[in-house]
Amino acid sequence: MKQLTLYTYNHEKELRNFAKQAAPYINVNWAKWQEKKRLFGINVSWVTYKSAEYENFTNRLMIFLEEIAINNNPIYKHSQKLITLAQDLMHTKLHNHELVQLKMYLKNNKILHLEGYTTFRMEEYRNKLDILAYSLIKKLNLMQID
Repeated sequence: MKQLTLYTYNHEKELRNFAKQAAPYINVNWAKWQEKKRLFGINVSWVTYKSAEYENFTNRLMIFLEEIAINNNPIYKHSQKLITLAQDLMHTKLHNHELVQLKMYLKNNKILHLEGYTTFRMEEYRNKLDILAYSLIKKLNLMQID
């Protein structure tokens, strides 16, 4: 049986909801706070890396991480229309590339810190979000100096 512990500082509610939605595909072993570090963690397990449950879980986890990256971006987090535009990236080759990277990470690690992973390992995805925002700003002529 394979295990993964997901930690977060700021996304407890979202992580709890993710665990509830992913429960048919994985086992949620525990969820608790580490008071000294103010980290909230959830431990999950599944049978094997080659199972359909694992595939479904990793796909859902990647979508969850992409949503966190979008919501942490100061341009996107205040507009539902911009969030919807950014979610369209989930249907591109970039999503598949990020999914492969996540699977490689999970094979070698038993701990995933949500903020750390989205900040340091999803750099290409965050860069694409910035490019999308810049092209939208340029298209709307918001950069004109009066």
